[in-house]
Amino acid sequence: MTGFKAYVPRFRLLLSGDKTNLTTEIENLDKELDLVMITEYYDESLILLKKLMCWDFEDIVYVSMKSHSTYQPPITSQMMNMIKDMSSLDIQIYDYFNNTFWDKVRNYEGDFQADLAKFRAMQTKVTSRCESDSDSDYCEMLHIDANRMSSKIARSNSKWVC
Repeated sequence: MTGFKAYVPRFRLLLSGDKTNLTTEIENLDKELDLVMITEYYDESLILLKKLMCWDFEDIVYVSMKSHSTYQPPITSQMMNMIKDMSSLDIQIYDYFNNTFWDKVRNYEGDFQADLAKFRAMQTKVTSRCESDSDSDYCEMLHIDANRMSSKIARSNSKWVC
């Protein structure tokens, strides 16, 4: 894969097959990021973000706007090998940050499982409330577009940060 370029937000890697260089680049990126959230562990990620930002549970509740099917078409072993070959950089980055994610969970100040259970109970109530009364101001506020929210956070000059 000589000369293959992978672009990841905030840095560019030129892969030359040198795993040491890749590891160094990922470690450098890790120094710049306080938290990498993992989609498969979205609720857990939000608990870590809440702690990092000194937010309350109310600051991280959401109403899911996506519904997805649990059906996954079958993938042959040949297809899986092709995917792994084509995505080796992505896999290495994912594996690294997945490990650091679980390190953060293990080193969480407080009772992570209790906070997660409390959050999920709150989520269940909010979801139920918004399914039955989706026109309420509260539920509409939870549907704020993510792009608008991120620009709002950026404009706040980090007032929400500890």
